[in-house]
Amino acid sequence: MATKFVVSGTASAWRWKRFRQVVVAEVVIYGALGAWRHVSPARRSGSWQRLAARVPRQANYTVAA
Repeated sequence: MATKFVVSGTASAWRWKRFRQVVVAEVVIYGALGAWRHVSPARRSGSWQRLAARVPRQANYTVAA
């Protein structure tokens, strides 16, 4: 999990809250993609790869940073 930098001001508090919401949303999206891949017959045709390709790879590195 990212380290929280404490900076005074309401804008930075709002920004931190927004960042946490984005991280949670990305985890939910990736979890749903993973679950969908395992229960769908489409995984044999490879269509899950086309769906997963639409999710930006940069999001993985943004969460880790």
